[in-house]
Amino acid sequence: MSSLYAEKRSGRGVGHGASKSPGMEASDKPTRREALKRIVILPALAGSFALGAAAVAQASDNKKQFHYQDKPGPGGKNCARCRSFRAPSGCTIVTGKISPDGFCIAWAKR
Repeated sequence: MSSLYAEKRSGRGVGHGASKSPGMEASDKPTRREALKRIVILPALAGSFALGAAAVAQASDNKKQFHYQDKPGPGGKNCARCRSFRAPSGCTIVTGKISPDGFCIAWAKR
């Protein structure tokens, strides 16, 4: 093993060991680099978890957003005659399983 590699592993590489006292271990105090990483990474992780939770909430609220109902709408309009309907029980707009006899405000004639 090279001496430079051993110095880097022990934390005594060039410019790093000069300010440490002889009895102080590398694990006693985080380096400035480690502290900055923690400061930047923690809020980013929290933000990504919040966005993930918002996406799940949005997906579950989709039917409410489009006022989906399991019965036909005005004038006999239903999902089976909508351009967004995907047989047997899907839609490109409303998430989840839907009924071919259902209706929502995004209905568009085929």
